[in-house]
Amino acid sequence: MLINLIDKVFLSNGYESVEFDHGYDKLSARLYKPSDTENKAEFYLLVESEEASSERADQLLSKWADELYSILRQNPAVDRVFAKNCTMIICWPEIAITSRQIFQIEEDRYNFKKNVISYSAAELTDLLVKDIDFTLAQINDLIGAGDGRYFQQFKAKSAELENYYSLLLKIFIKIPFVTYVHDPKRLFDLDSSLVSRLSVDERALYDFTLNLDDDLSDQELMMQFLGRIR
Repeated sequence: MLINLIDKVFLSNGYESVEFDHGYDKLSARLYKPSDTENKAEFYLLVESEEASSERADQLLSKWADELYSILRQNPAVDRVFAKNCTMIICWPEIAITSRQIFQIEEDRYNFKKNVISYSAAELTDLLVKDIDFTLAQINDLIGAGDGRYFQQFKAKSAELENYYSLLLKIFIKIPFVTYVHDPKRLFDLDSSLVSRLSVDERALYDFTLNLDDDLSDQELMMQFLGRIR
């Protein structure tokens, strides 16, 4: 189940699990709150059904979500921030939920903001093989692997690919605190790249412009430019 992997994402990135009972058969639900040492205010409720189906997805929206909210409001581990700042992350096999259901769930803002991570068995298996703690640094390393080649491959064949990369991108999109950090070592020098493509005349004009005094008036600037082309 994807919920076991996402559990690592929370526990490795400044969140701790809150114990609670809900009594629903075959439904895994885990609440995460920021660790005391973290400057965060978000709560997250992670849910997944051990017997996921389209019918149970409907039940989650029509009944369980509201009841879970009421149960958690009574938990002594949550504070007033929970009421307005808790996101429900729903892990669901893509064969057991329709696009229409995902839209209905994510458009429903009652009690929780809701994000659905739908996944295939191939995606989950491929990501589990990585066997990491899923810290933000490790997740970023996986996304940035291949110096951007993997992302380009995904863009070109996104409808065909079902691997760890496509599932990681869903995690980035659906879990707000999972963000991509640009690695300066992987960025090329844009200025040098552009200058190297200039013609000889264009390069001369570029150098002339860089050497102009910033305090020149418009008239002085025009005189210098005219003097250059005579």
